[in-house]
Order: sequence, then C-alpha cells, then structure tokens
Amino acid sequence: MDLILSSVPWSGLGWGGLIFLAVLLIIRGDLVPRRVHESIVSTYKETIGDLRDANRDLRRALEHLANEHGTTADKVLLALPVVGTEDSDATS
Repeated sequence: MDLILSSVPWSGLGWGGLIFLAVLLIIRGDLVPRRVHESIVSTYKETIGDLRDANRDLRRALEHLANEHGTTADKVLLALPVVGTEDSDATS
C-alpha cells in the first residue's frame, strides 16, 4: 500500500485520476464503506464480550477446582498418622 501511494505522481493527478485511485483502493479492499466497518467492529466487540464471559466462567471453574483440591488435600493430610507422637513411642 505504501509503495503504491509513494509511486503516485500527486501533482499531475486530476479528478479522473483521483476517482480511479479511489475505485482502485475500494476494489483492493483498502477503503471500505462505513456500514461495513461498523458491522465488523460491532461483531468484533460482541466476540470479545463473549470471550470475556467465557474467560470469567473458566476462572470461576478453576477457582472452584482449586478450592476442592485444597480441601481434599487437607482431609488426606489430616487422616495420615503422625510419626513421633506418644503412641508410636509406647509401642517400641
């Protein structure tokens, strides 16, 4: 795009040349109508909003799993016998 614009002789370009350049830019997709641009931007914002909602749901699920994992680990560690208590000294 920059190469094309730098190679255009701007001083010798008349109205016909400007119209041709505008049509060329539209055909190439460098210029888009405002409605198309707004449609794409709104779709992008909706997609970002959906992704943020999904991200929030995943974070909640991970927090829940982390809490459950911590609770389970606490229960397992509390159920293990303690080495070096009075009961283990009495049996030896």
